[in-house]
Amino acid sequence: MALTSSVVAAFAIGLLTLFYLAARQPSKGKSINNRNQPLLKLPLIGDLHRSPIDKPLANWDAWARQNGPIAVPRLFGIIPIVVLNSLEAATELFSRRSPWYSNRPASVSMEMITGAEPGRSRFTLMHDYDEHLKLHHRILAPSLGALAAPRYQPLMELEGKQLLFDLCNALRRDSDGTISTNAIYPLLERTQSSVILALHYGLRIPGCEEALLHEIIGTQAQVTHLAANPGLPDLIPPLRHLPAILSPWRRAADRLFVTQADLYMRLFRHGRDSTGWNATKQAIATAKKLPFIDAIAHELFRWRPISPGSIPRRADRDDEFQGVKIAKGVTVMANAWAIGRDESVFDPTLGDLNDFVPERWLQNGKDKLRTDLPLPVFGQGRRICQGKRIATDGMFMQVANLLWAFDIEPADGVIMDPWTMSVVGFMTMPTELSLSLRPRGP
Repeated sequence: MALTSSVVAAFAIGLLTLFYLAARQPSKGKSINNRNQPLLKLPLIGDLHRSPIDKPLANWDAWARQNGPIAVPRLFGIIPIVVLNSLEAATELFSRRSPWYSNRPASVSMEMITGAEPGRSRFTLMHDYDEHLKLHHRILAPSLGALAAPRYQPLMELEGKQLLFDLCNALRRDSDGTISTNAIYPLLERTQSSVILALHYGLRIPGCEEALLHEIIGTQAQVTHLAANPGLPDLIPPLRHLPAILSPWRRAADRLFVTQADLYMRLFRHGRDSTGWNATKQAIATAKKLPFIDAIAHELFRWRPISPGSIPRRADRDDEFQGVKIAKGVTVMANAWAIGRDESVFDPTLGDLNDFVPERWLQNGKDKLRTDLPLPVFGQGRRICQGKRIATDGMFMQVANLLWAFDIEPADGVIMDPWTMSVVGFMTMPTELSLSLRPRGP
């Protein structure tokens, strides 16, 4: 009976889609290129067919400016979603009204992996904000919070030095001093992975060829793909109850769960039995003396947030903000890209907000970092990233090391376009280009 119902539901969705397309056809005699006509919204893909594939953020930027601080487009052309494009809107809803905006939208595909009930995903990023998650945050705070971050600076310095060593080795293989970002990316991936694994499990990744590193990246890529690409059970939740023999989604979820359980239990046992991390005792003594480097790190997070749309929330009551009604159960997301370009927060007289201007983070242009400006990529309110301080410290270390070790310039003949990006799951990353790295000194 369940299978029959799902087939009927799928047929109904298809029929509605055809009807919707027919209803949206322009009348005879009207040009479809009319500039005043709104963007065509197709079921299941929304406005994505109008976005420039090679420059996805250009369309996102223009859309945010056009729609103001709060907008209600329709995701997939069907489902309303509230998008917050200003710091004021995100702060009001996600911080001041956080009791009603701290849960996540339903993610049936993610819950199926671990057999969790709705809202109880064992992936903490997607778990509702309940007593279980509060306990999880209390457990993490002593090891990931701002007070703990300074203890990890020796580890970040060690990994930063290895990154410089790896880059120098990569340059030796190319006598003209140029290197592709495709060659640099695995080195950065190793650095970040090694920091995270050392913090959690006391386990370093000494080289890019480590089998464990590729196993972790491959497993995480499967989860990210699943989270960023909702399947049919997300559109028809009763499909989650089908037995595995009738459900390809259940079988795929079960296989991924077995893979993850094996991997993370091995990591857990390593961390449990480890004697602790003591590879280096040197701390960062120069951070307070290099505010401009800190400003560069903060501006990178603002200028190119790795997740421009952030992780969405769910409204748990009917609400209203600036005349926009927000229905209970609707998805709400903060537009980290637009908030980082909010002219009421970031002074445009210091430079165009689409330009990279580290000076905007310095107090009156002097040698002290501003702490009153937001980094929206880390979220707001109760769901703010627990490891924000560690992430900003790590970025500082890598920027400082790279600028100390290399003169960095575009390769000869290469035209750099900062808008050229590619979308990978929830994230954006620059497309490949070649650059020149010249070691400083003899």
